[in-house]
Order: sequence, then C-alpha cells, then structure tokens
Amino acid sequence: MDLGLVGKVAIVTGGASGGRGENMAVRLLEEGCSVMVADRNPQRNGELVGRLEQYGEVAGHVSDVSTADFAEPLAAATVERFGGIDVVINNAATYPSRPWNEYTLEEWDRTIDTNLRSLFLMSKATVPHIAARGGGSIVNIGSITLALGMAHILPSVTSKGGISGFTRAPASEVGQQ
Repeated sequence: MDLGLVGKVAIVTGGASGGRGENMAVRLLEEGCSVMVADRNPQRNGELVGRLEQYGEVAGHVSDVSTADFAEPLAAATVERFGGIDVVINNAATYPSRPWNEYTLEEWDRTIDTNLRSLFLMSKATVPHIAARGGGSIVNIGSITLALGMAHILPSVTSKGGISGFTRAPASEVGQQ
C-alpha cells in the first residue's frame, strides 16, 4: 500500500531509545521518507543512523526533549539537511517506576517535560515548516497506561492522559478532529 510518503521528510523523537522509534523510522524510510532521528544519547543515536542508512536517507540529531530549548534546533537541523518537514512523530517518553508518593519533584517534572511538554514545543517549532510545504502530520504517541491506571508510573500515566487532550485541542482548531 502506497502511503504517499515518497519525498516527504519526517522527524522521530526518541528514535534510538527503544524498538518502537527505530521501527517507525525504518517504516518511514521504506515508504520513501527522509528521516531525522532524534535522541538524547549521542552514541545510541549514531549507531541507529548507521543501522538505518541501508533503508534510505537518514540523519541524526542529539536532542534531549526534556529541555526547553531542544525543538527549534532540531527543526532547523531537519530543514537544513532535508529542505523541510512534513511529518513529526513525537515518540520520546520516559517511564520511571516507584510508588506514587516516593517520586521527587525533579522526577515528576522530567517525566512531564519529556512525555508532554515536548509535544507542545515540537509542534510550535515544526508547524510553520509543515504549513510551508502545504500540510502534513504530527503524530503524538500515547499509551494504554492511561486506560489501565497502572501502578508505580504515576507521572507517566498522567502525562499520557495529557497527550490525548493536547492532540485533540489543536486538531479541533484546524478542523482535523
């Protein structure tokens, strides 16, 4: 099935941190996309880019999505390398595990920043580039943990609930819900 992705440019955050990001990047490359994979670990990111080169045009960018200043440089590097942005896969996530009342405020904030705030920052940084190319897609990866209310991952469950709201509100503003 042709997904209409030939010649498109995609960003995958959290690309090198687990199988899901890598699998999405491979699929996008197989469909003809150029892909920028972003991860906070330079070694893992470099290794991933090396593995993916066999599938198509790929580059890597070291980005820690839990920081406030990651999105603009990632978007700029993607546009510089590939000429634009059509698709964003907000895949980066963290799932620290402990009883809910043992989390520190720092752990809570890092999880919310990684799993939820990063979507807002990536969307703000990439929507102008997506619009300049006539439109595209932003895919926010949620989790079934929200429905299950899983124990010992309260900040992750909370952030994944926020992803649902974050995805629906902007979509309703642009008529895509």
